[in-house]
This record gives sequence, structure tokens and C-alpha cells, in this order.
Amino acid sequence: MTIKNEYTETVRDLQALIRREAEASKRADLLANVDKMQLQIERQREQLGSLAVLCERVDGLVWLVRGVVVATALEIVAGIVVALLVKGH
Repeated sequence: MTIKNEYTETVRDLQALIRREAEASKRADLLANVDKMQLQIERQREQLGSLAVLCERVDGLVWLVRGVVVATALEIVAGIVVALLVKGH
């Protein structure tokens, strides 16, 4: 089964519409709109790349926070053990 590329199909439909359009002024407007659409899609793709980088950074921060929580818990347990040992002497 093949996956349809909706963007490609949309561009083809728009190009066919532009070819059928009789007036040159309308054709220029439609081509300008297709160009704007293409620029917007490229920007969205760039933003998705930025989002992926951001997700990786958030994952790194999650592990950092987990490490801090574990280190804090170990320090608390060590402090309690030391306090009990000192109190026993």
C-alpha cells in the first residue's frame, strides 16, 4: 500500500487550476498564493526540526532533575544514618 502525499496532490490540483485559469492577472495571483503556501510549509518544517531539538533538551533536563532528586534522597538518607550513629555514641 502506498502512502499518499497530500501536499503533492494539493500542489498538483492548484497547478491544474492555474493552468485552466484564463486571465493572466488571476494566474499571477494564484501563482503568488501557491508560492506563499510553499514558504509557510517550509517554515513549519523548520519549526518541527526546532521542536525535535527542544524535545531532546527537555528529555535531558528530565534526566538531570531525576539525578538531582536521587542525589538529594541519598544525602537525606546518609544524614539520617550519620545522625543515628552519632546519637548512638
